[in-house]
Amino acid sequence: MVNLKRLWQSKPYKLKKASYGLMSRIRQLTLTVEVSIELVDKLIIPILLYGSEIWGYEDPEQLQIALNHILRKILKLHKTTPKCMINGESGLKEIREYIDNRMINFWCNLATGDENKISSILYKWTKSLHEKDIENPLVVPRNIKKFPWIKKVKTILNSLDMTYYYNNITKDHKNMLKNNAKVSLENMYAIRWSNSVFDNGACINYRAMTLVKKSQNYITKLPKKYIYALCKFKCVNHYMPIVTGRYANIPYEERICTICQTNDIGDEFHYLFVCEKFAIERSRHIKRYYYMSPNMYKLTQLFESSDFEEMLNLAKFENITLNYFKPK
Repeated sequence: MVNLKRLWQSKPYKLKKASYGLMSRIRQLTLTVEVSIELVDKLIIPILLYGSEIWGYEDPEQLQIALNHILRKILKLHKTTPKCMINGESGLKEIREYIDNRMINFWCNLATGDENKISSILYKWTKSLHEKDIENPLVVPRNIKKFPWIKKVKTILNSLDMTYYYNNITKDHKNMLKNNAKVSLENMYAIRWSNSVFDNGACINYRAMTLVKKSQNYITKLPKKYIYALCKFKCVNHYMPIVTGRYANIPYEERICTICQTNDIGDEFHYLFVCEKFAIERSRHIKRYYYMSPNMYKLTQLFESSDFEEMLNLAKFENITLNYFKPK
């Protein structure tokens, strides 16, 4: 059985060399955040996934941690930033999704390969042993083990409602199955991401600001300074009472704003739409429509806006609020 922790420790040189080289080039060439994320997808992820179609049945948590570490550096986020926020802003897939897709593609090639190829012969042999072991453990000698790779392939197919093809795949089904599996995996992991956002207590406002996991509009359009400001605001990388209270173990309902008299929770929604301290700056940068009778629907509208000026003004306002709460 492959030990991913050992795998991670056995090849740190290539990954570290690639990540340090990438970060160095990003600084030297002042690359945009959008290009930086795309380079991670093209240069770093292939290193993490090398051979994953074989060892993909293992838990890839160590690899996800490595990827998150690099993305946090690019987006200038704190190490405690939830994974769902990093994925939601960058638009990159989870390592598990990449691996599941690779395993299904590899399995399709093995299951429909030439009968005389060694790889196809070995696959059919191991599949036969695996199924016999499941159906009647007493028939197979005890030294015959189950095959976790085959078990993982079956699990993926079951999760995609494609169990039928496990025993019935043909060359005619091959390309269709690969395409359908890719789309189904994207949908399945999009739902998982959405559920993780709704289950995370730190994402109370984030779930309204980011509805879909994708490379967000502001990352592709705004100057770096304002990309970082907006990203930090959305991903709770600030010192507002809602965050400082969490670290101080203060109950949620007691993390109130200390700079106005509303007794509201001091969170992103409050400082964006309500707090009197920023009334002047708010009127300069945010349209009146949003902060008159504000609600979560208007919060979504504002952050999902594709209007450049509106997006830029929002980022400027968030930059002001973030600077105010910076430790003196």
